[in-house]
Amino acid sequence: MELVSIAAVAENGVIGNDGELPWPSIPADKRQYRGRVAGSPVVLGRRTFESMREDLPGSAQVVLSRSERSFEEPSARHAAGVEEAVEVAASLGADTAYVLGGGGIYELFQPHLIVTTVHYFNIDRTSSCGRTSEQIQ
Repeated sequence: MELVSIAAVAENGVIGNDGELPWPSIPADKRQYRGRVAGSPVVLGRRTFESMREDLPGSAQVVLSRSERSFEEPSARHAAGVEEAVEVAASLGADTAYVLGGGGIYELFQPHLIVTTVHYFNIDRTSSCGRTSEQIQ
């Protein structure tokens, strides 16, 4: 199974701020993003999952969390770590799974060198605070 990391990145490297995108919604970006991940498992942290729940129709969510073990969303599955997340995603039978963040999740996957592709979507805006793209380089 191929693991693909996806991130929208502001001009100054910011990818998020307190669980939210640091820029207004960009409809064209949201359409291409949804189209890319539709039908494939996505791996994300609990806070990112909570902020994106409605943006992931048709995707099984593998949620990395040390605290939460069950979720109201029927398509969400729990994983306690990177290896378990990869196993859960692979058990769903998909050829590709997408790592969606947040910053801490990108950091967890980095040392394992298991992400084969990274898609950056540059956002023509800056933000003065938040997580930066250093977590996914």
